[in-house]
Amino acid sequence: MQNSIDRLPNELLISIISRLPFKEAGRTSVLARRWRNIWTSNSVLDFDASKVLCKLKDQEKIQDETIRFVKWVNKVTVFHSLSAIDEFRILFDLDSTHAHHIDTWILFAFSKRVKRLELHLLLSCCVDGRNERYNLPNMWDPIERLRISPYGLSSCKSLEKLCLTGVHVTGEVLEFFISNCPFLEELFVKDSNSLQSLRMSSTRLRDLKILNCKGFRMLDIYSPSLVSFTFYGDRIPMDLKNVSSLINLSLGAKRSLTLASILVQISRCLSRLETLELCPDAIQVNEIFPFFPDFPKLNKLVLDIHARGHEKVFWLPDIINAAPLLCILVLKLQAVAETHAAAELFGGTRSGDGGRFTWSGPEISRKVLSQHRNRHDSLKVLQIVGFAGRTTDVEMAKYVIDHAVSLEKVVIHLQRPLEGEQGIDKAAIAIDLLGSASSIALSVSTCLIRHIDFRACSIIIKSE
Repeated sequence: MQNSIDRLPNELLISIISRLPFKEAGRTSVLARRWRNIWTSNSVLDFDASKVLCKLKDQEKIQDETIRFVKWVNKVTVFHSLSAIDEFRILFDLDSTHAHHIDTWILFAFSKRVKRLELHLLLSCCVDGRNERYNLPNMWDPIERLRISPYGLSSCKSLEKLCLTGVHVTGEVLEFFISNCPFLEELFVKDSNSLQSLRMSSTRLRDLKILNCKGFRMLDIYSPSLVSFTFYGDRIPMDLKNVSSLINLSLGAKRSLTLASILVQISRCLSRLETLELCPDAIQVNEIFPFFPDFPKLNKLVLDIHARGHEKVFWLPDIINAAPLLCILVLKLQAVAETHAAAELFGGTRSGDGGRFTWSGPEISRKVLSQHRNRHDSLKVLQIVGFAGRTTDVEMAKYVIDHAVSLEKVVIHLQRPLEGEQGIDKAAIAIDLLGSASSIALSVSTCLIRHIDFRACSIIIKSE
């Protein structure tokens, strides 16, 4: 008797398969003769073998996996049957030695009028520098452009999203796509040492991300539709003209002073900002921000904080005060010291009862924060990620709980236990913190503990 699923029309089978992970969709070809080519009608081609690659340590096995990956992509591009695709995504560590294959894949994507093109060719788990990175052809040069777009400019006009990681690309090439792709709304470039500057004018672009491009020296953009902007890097001349729609900003730098300088430089563009994220390596608590611009409409603030456990916290009240309508504050706590030896050097001690480790750095930050008499009337949600019970962790949390008079919810994600630590100890510190912060703070007796899962190292506490 024929299986009921075999009676379904091709259009419905294609719809079902399109919802499977791409590799799983390919495996359906062995189910029956009718299924053999159904998977070739998938409009989303996501070639992600990063998990497999990152588990391999032996160089010979990595090379074998790379050969299998290239064959896999080549086979799909040969047998694919649709005239247009929505997405073409590569996530694998590849370099200039694979340039011919990568060119062919991009050519295939453009010939299918791809909407979303992503080339993530440098994985964090792999060692960069074995060979030169892949160079995206100079699209302004008609001869070079033939490598990936032999059908003229029309083949890339459908592009809505372009993401490049570990790809050498110049500002001129990015400007080509911005100028010639009328539907381009998202542009993402990461780890490209060839990108030195970007001058762009676009009425369509909504999301721009430039991350860790070491040679990047200048940004000049005119983009009235830009909603989100992310930049991680050194201080550079940055001119943002007519970014009246900008509401989401994410910045990262190695030093706090660099970050503050960038904020001051673009301060005239921050009046409509709703979400601000200051990201990895951006803030160290023992550094001082000389000035915070005003954020009159800021609703959510995310601070990625690097600390050893006992430093002074000078700037936390100031940045909260700069955002009078702030509703959500997220503190991501990154421990500089990851070992017991290093932690003890920076303010921790090991007790004699079983070698349990606790933090006992000098209580400097409490005295600094206690001098402030601020009331943060709008703050309703505090989320702490990476809470380890250190002096700095506790004092920053106490400050917020004491001064956020309208606080409704506290979410605490505990740091993964170090060797010799117990996750429940951190949970006890967190609960004790909420119970003893002040009369304004939430206390254990007046809190409803909605969820405690020590295996997942997370606590969610919400007032009744």
